[in-house]
Amino acid sequence: MSSEEGLQKRQFNFPLFCGLWLPAKPGEEDAGRQLLVLGGGGGAGAHGVLNRLVLAAWDATTATLLPELAGEETGEDAAQAAAVHPQGAVLVVAFATGAPLRRYDVRSGPSPRLLSGAALPAGLQGWGEQRALAFNESGDRLALGGQDGAVRVVEWPSGRVSVQLPEAHTADVRSLAFSADGRFLASTSRSAACPVWDLHRDGEQAATLTVPQGCTISAVRFSRVGPLVAPSGALLACASAEGAIAVLAAPHLAPLLRVRRAHPLFITGLDFSPDSSALLSISADSSARVTDLRHVAHGSAWWDLLLALLVALLAVALAAFLQR
Repeated sequence: MSSEEGLQKRQFNFPLFCGLWLPAKPGEEDAGRQLLVLGGGGGAGAHGVLNRLVLAAWDATTATLLPELAGEETGEDAAQAAAVHPQGAVLVVAFATGAPLRRYDVRSGPSPRLLSGAALPAGLQGWGEQRALAFNESGDRLALGGQDGAVRVVEWPSGRVSVQLPEAHTADVRSLAFSADGRFLASTSRSAACPVWDLHRDGEQAATLTVPQGCTISAVRFSRVGPLVAPSGALLACASAEGAIAVLAAPHLAPLLRVRRAHPLFITGLDFSPDSSALLSISADSSARVTDLRHVAHGSAWWDLLLALLVALLAVALAAFLQR
């Protein structure tokens, strides 16, 4: 075993403001290794701290966060949000200065790379600073969450607006997630509430998920695979001001995991892996951490089964009592 095996947290050389997992493209699956992209930097005019996007990887076999594999400087602009197309070849990035969204092409395989791609359509520009981005599963819709609290869903790649929610939140949007069928969109902001929007009803609010005060919902994902699937199909990742993270299952927000000191400084982003088996967290202290959720999944499934058996036994006992 090497000295780095089992290393779940790693320092990078610039403050991190966005991080997400990259899905494996068909035919390029690397057993046990999942690519992720990290972005940030010192911002405009910073001296000595570059603005960068980098590729790293999580080795699930050894539970190790690997060092930087490739990188790309982003000039005067620090990346603060990104979304990857489901096919894994296109990355859309938003910047802290409100600069136009940019496209990057992802080259995975044995020698992964990030390349500046073609210009994005005008329909995807001109809405000010965007803080959150997300594609739906089919890749024909892109959701954008702004600093102004607005949420928009546009057709990809044309940029034509299909749903617009100008007052979705009273503060900047932090994360967005589509349901598997693309009908629902969950969004989070600087609060303990996560509204869920019905896109088949022009963005009508269908539900609201809330967590206890003192914890801000920083990421949300509709989980579809494995024993972590909740009755509503949603997992929530929460962050506190002290650098703690927690994972909860909807709709009853049952706590699955809590890490009290995941980072020494405030957390700037959270993202579940495509199969919900791991959680990426990043911080302005330049650290990235991957928390393995596989043991949580098995434990959750076991307790769900035990609870179902207890309910069944209670039902039988109640029926026998009522027949007396």
